[in-house]
Amino acid sequence: MIELRAATELDREAMTDFVAGLSPDTSWLRFASGIGRPTRALVTSLLRRDATHGAWIAVRDGDIVAHTSWSLLADGVTAELAAVVSDSWRRSGLGRLLGRLAADEAAENGAQGLRLELLPSNLAARGLLLHLWPHAAGHDGGGLLVYDVPLRRTAGAG
Repeated sequence: MIELRAATELDREAMTDFVAGLSPDTSWLRFASGIGRPTRALVTSLLRRDATHGAWIAVRDGDIVAHTSWSLLADGVTAELAAVVSDSWRRSGLGRLLGRLAADEAAENGAQGLRLELLPSNLAARGLLLHLWPHAAGHDGGGLLVYDVPLRRTAGAG
């Protein structure tokens, strides 16, 4: 069974193992580099949770199998969203579920829109993005595709 939940500092070892265990292709698509064993600073950033950052994980048998995070940008109203799903769990719906959790939490913390920056070769992420936000349009961001997606608040929110 998969557990979807907010990440905490107690997930540090599991997050380190998760990132270290990503395939070279998956690591490249998420981090635009071959990470290998992640630094303590990287793991800290992936687990950060406060008023301007959030992190969500999917856990199976104590192992992280997917991660999504958001962080408010300097404008205070746009949240950058990033996600990675382990190879064996791709196309399972975890990216969609975690993406929605992260987007909802970002909106609860003041985000009015999302920014996603993708490598043009990341067809799976582009497909997921367009599934979640069909009207999203990307533009060239110097080697990355940059998508800005407005968030709509639900009725009664705020």
